[in-house]
Amino acid sequence: MPLVAYVEDGRVVIETRERLADRIRRDVAAAWTGKGSVVDELITDRRADAAREAQQ
Repeated sequence: MPLVAYVEDGRVVIETRERLADRIRRDVAAAWTGKGSVVDELITDRRADAAREAQQ
């Protein structure tokens, strides 16, 4: 069971990589303000960038 250690708010935190990954996923999901799929949003952004480049 691999462990990760880091300093957070002046204290040392030690947790498993799996627990850290789960916490990060929850934090990102809670902070996500976009609509729909992240992948769909990224594809839309890339297509818009490509269209702008094609016009130049």
